[in-house]
Amino acid sequence: MKLGQRERILALVAAVLIAFVAGRTIWAIVSTPFRIRQTARATLINSIWAKERQLQDIQKAKEQLKEWAARSLPADPAVARRLYQNWLLECAQNARLEAIQVDSGEVRREKNLFYRMPFTVRGQGTLESLTRFLYAFYSRDYLHAIQRLSITPVKEGKRIDLLISIEAIALDDAVAKDSLPSGPLVERKLPDLKEYVKTIVDRNVFVAYTPPPPPPPPSPPRPTRPVRPPTPPPEPVLDPSQFAYVNGIVEVNGKREVWLYIRTENKTLRLGENDTFEVGEVRGRVLKIGVREVNLEINGHVRTLALGDNLAAALARDRG
Repeated sequence: MKLGQRERILALVAAVLIAFVAGRTIWAIVSTPFRIRQTARATLINSIWAKERQLQDIQKAKEQLKEWAARSLPADPAVARRLYQNWLLECAQNARLEAIQVDSGEVRREKNLFYRMPFTVRGQGTLESLTRFLYAFYSRDYLHAIQRLSITPVKEGKRIDLLISIEAIALDDAVAKDSLPSGPLVERKLPDLKEYVKTIVDRNVFVAYTPPPPPPPPSPPRPTRPVRPPTPPPEPVLDPSQFAYVNGIVEVNGKREVWLYIRTENKTLRLGENDTFEVGEVRGRVLKIGVREVNLEINGHVRTLALGDNLAAALARDRG
């Protein structure tokens, strides 16, 4: 029986549809396991990468702990306190400080892993003495840090009283046993001490500023008749705020004071929180006194000055 043209077209369309459906079914059967394997493979690769990153982090942490153990004071807190206290005393003596007193505070156990030991160094000397002590302190990269440095000028700024609060750490797995740690990890290579001394001592902020003398008047020519000598130039007008420095933050009866030293007047303003002050054209009020910096309200704006900062320079910096 012969099929007509119409029947042949319908048969061809039916065959194509059957082939399409069969192809999709076969592809789904074949591709599903493949997609599952691809997904599992990607998950496995991501898991491997995550594990590798964890291993790298663990290795870095081990190296950091190993470095800390090499820099730590001996694990025995009694030995560590005695050795470190003697070392601080030696640093103070070599720095030519006077009336030296090195005290140790209460040793605290932290997280059953290490000991935290506070120390206090008191003494009198000069800015050069302080520079020498700090140079010796930072030339050894022990697990220690200066928590507070209080400087009080005496004798017109030529000498200073020092109060230095220090904290040191002794890990349970410290490498050093009967001596302070040594080796390249704790021996810092600092620039020459003379560079520090010249930079710091030459900028002594505790000595009153002495303006330069006015230039001498020019020699008058030989007059043929009496002439009036020229009027000498006026004295330069100085802005006291350009020579005002924060030179000390101390505690008096449990309350902090900031010392604002005015070189042009050789005067120190001892101010507490909410105290007002006037330096030349600058008028302000003390808002908050921190351990190493003070917040001031000047002309309706808040300024922050650290120890040794110049009042006028801080104002110019903040405006910039």
